[in-house]
Amino acid sequence: NLDHSKSWNCQLFRSITDDSADLDPSKSRSLNSKKGRLLDASIAQAFIQMIRGSHNFIYMESQFFMGSAYSWLKNDDVSCDHTIPAEIAQKIVEKIHSGERYVAYVVIAMFPEGDPSGYLVQEQLYWQTRTMEMMYSRIAEAIRETGNGTHPTGKCNFNVKKIAYFINTKE
Repeated sequence: NLDHSKSWNCQLFRSITDDSADLDPSKSRSLNSKKGRLLDASIAQAFIQMIRGSHNFIYMESQFFMGSAYSWLKNDDVSCDHTIPAEIAQKIVEKIHSGERYVAYVVIAMFPEGDPSGYLVQEQLYWQTRTMEMMYSRIAEAIRETGNGTHPTGKCNFNVKKIAYFINTKE
């Protein structure tokens, strides 16, 4: 006999653009066009659905965790608009206000792919910092409003994974 009260549900997602696959708009309803390129937007929709439907926690890994720039405390005019970070922060805020336990675990790369001292990686790290700052700010505000007494890092935990990248150099 399977005890369903102790069962877990887990779903994995993957994204893809027309750089990597031959996408046929006549065969899929989830394709969008962004700057003239086709992309499968089902990943974002699946993430949002899973975040909104989660009960106790969410665990995700992302090499490039940034987004929801429209809510950043500064640089909010950057074109980094997907809503996944704002959705996670909103879920946590709702759970804080309802007095329910909820934690988001987000595993990110210590350095995105590329030369850690290079301009692109440094820019990505900066945007990632703005994303986390926005999330922690919203969570801290909800904690203050409810008098919860916890710390934002107890509700949203970023774990940094050290990933080794090999950089080709001329000898």
